[in-house]
Amino acid sequence: MVDAGGDVAVSSEPEQVRRAGRIQSVARALAILDEISAKRSMRGQEVASSLGLNLTTAVHLLNTLTECGYLAKHGRAYSLSTEKVLSLYSQIEADARPSPAVLSALLQVTEETGESGYASCWAGDDVMIIAVAEGRHAIRVAALQIGRAGDIHARSSGKCLLAFAPQGQAERLLTSRALHRRTANTIVDVDAMRVELSQIRDRGYAIDRGEYLDGVWGIAVPMYLGERYPQCALTITMPADRFAANETACVQALLAAAGA
Repeated sequence: MVDAGGDVAVSSEPEQVRRAGRIQSVARALAILDEISAKRSMRGQEVASSLGLNLTTAVHLLNTLTECGYLAKHGRAYSLSTEKVLSLYSQIEADARPSPAVLSALLQVTEETGESGYASCWAGDDVMIIAVAEGRHAIRVAALQIGRAGDIHARSSGKCLLAFAPQGQAERLLTSRALHRRTANTIVDVDAMRVELSQIRDRGYAIDRGEYLDGVWGIAVPMYLGERYPQCALTITMPADRFAANETACVQALLAAAGA
């Protein structure tokens, strides 16, 4: 096949993946956006080296993304277009904006426990972080970012919302996708996850035992904001060595904040 740079490219992807409709040039363009987003600014050669692309191909893709308004060019470097990012954000901001009650609860629990916390909500069939508050401990958990989603079976917030969702919805989400193993502790068996969700409903909160990130544990409780089924979960996360000593106090703080 011919790639966006005019080079003949031999795809290493399995035939069944190519037949599924994956367009390589689109995947490469999206990978470039992700890479530049993480590094803020990159030159064409840096993009090509980082993603293993032919330089000509990388430059063609960069120029296309610039012409379409997704990138801005400054000399020989490229960065995300602030105008485009803000325009896209404005179209979803209302759906992703946490309510005053959620923000208040989040700040209350992080202040009381000193741990980093975040609020998540349903976003279609996924669970997305919509607000983050850093704790005051010297050692905090990184990788908390608004907009982060995916692997809901491995995150305390995802398991919490699954547990308290309508049974049909939870069952559909469990059986319609593979449960990806992120760490050695991730639950990837559907029957085992059903047991886990039942235990969460019984005790009223979910625990992530290093299932999403090694060495990081989390606790999540549902927030009922007038709905029959919670759409939002309140979570605090901490290094594993702080969890055992603080679990009870953290659960009580979460339940109090969510209830308030």
